[in-house]
Formats: sequence, structure tokens, C-alpha cells
Amino acid sequence: MNFISAIILAIVGAFAGSFLQHQFWRERNLEEIKKHELQAALELADQLGTAIDQRLYRQRIYSSEVWRDELSPESLQQYRLALAEWMSKFSSMKSKIHVIFGDETMLHFENVVHNRLVRASEAVKLKVKYDNQLSPRDRAIYEQSEALFRSAELECYRFLKQINTRIEDGSFGVRRYINNLDYGKLNHIRYTYLISRIFNLSVN
Repeated sequence: MNFISAIILAIVGAFAGSFLQHQFWRERNLEEIKKHELQAALELADQLGTAIDQRLYRQRIYSSEVWRDELSPESLQQYRLALAEWMSKFSSMKSKIHVIFGDETMLHFENVVHNRLVRASEAVKLKVKYDNQLSPRDRAIYEQSEALFRSAELECYRFLKQINTRIEDGSFGVRRYINNLDYGKLNHIRYTYLISRIFNLSVN
């Protein structure tokens, strides 16, 4: 082996070593991120479950008493406190959902889950506000209040199930981007995966 060949081999070896070291560091960094994201996702699922359960519980008691014409001042006060508690956490929950599960899930939480709870609440509130002086239009809305609440309740459970399913499947956080060319996050695409796609090879 001559001097030039030795230099070339040394350069190739240095590049190969640097490449492998970079790959090792990147894989370790991704594993750390995934570990922290899993913890954050589990904590968020618990927070969402608790917040939704408390909101539904108080809204159910409040609505049931209104439907029976037995609304007590205590139940009304407790429901108002529950609404205040929900709204105090609403922006924080939306922000965390956006970071961990993405924009689409966050918008679903705001525009479907939250809005159905609001519609059901507003329908019941008509009876509280106007008592027996409801207009025909308001009475028609109020008479749908129980169905609206059931719909909101069902949507809440569906949403929580979706969140837990995504955690089980690993389809959240940075995991969504690993080897996923549709997201365009090239720093999360493994080189072995790119090579397999280029040459149509099978890589586990």
C-alpha cells in the first residue's frame, strides 16, 4: 500500500467514523425525545380525562335538575365553578394537544368536543334564564338539550379513546415524523430508510 492509498483510507475511515458517531448520537437523541414525549402524552391524557370527567359530572347534575325543575342554588354554583375551572385550563390543554398530537386533534378538541359541551349547556341555560317564558324557538332548542348533552358526552368519550389509542400506537410527537416522508422532516428520516426507498429494498 503506497502513501496516497494510506491517506485515502485514513480519510474514508475518518468520514465513516464521524458518520457512525453522528448516527449514534441522533438515534440516542431521538430515543430521549420519545421517552420525554411519552411521559408528556400520558400526563396530558390523564389531565384531559380528569377535566372532561369533572365537566361532564357537574354538567350532568346541573342539567338533570333543570330537566326535573329542581335546580338548587348549590348545583348552579358548583356548575359555574366547574365552567370556570374548565376555561382556566382550556388554552393550556389546547396548546399541549397541539404540541403532542398535532393541529388537527387540537382543532377537533376545540371545535367538536368543547363546542358540543357548550351547545348542550346553552340549551339548558335557556330554561334557567327564561323559566316558563320561553319563545317557541327557544323552547324547541331547550327540548333538544338532553339529546345535545348525550351527544357531547359520547363525543368526549370518543375523543379520550382516540387519544389513548394514539398513545398505544405511538402516533404522536416526534414519532409521527420518523421515516415519514409525507411530513417533510428530513432530520427524522433514517439514512437506511432513504436508501431502501431509493433501491426498493426491504429494511426493518
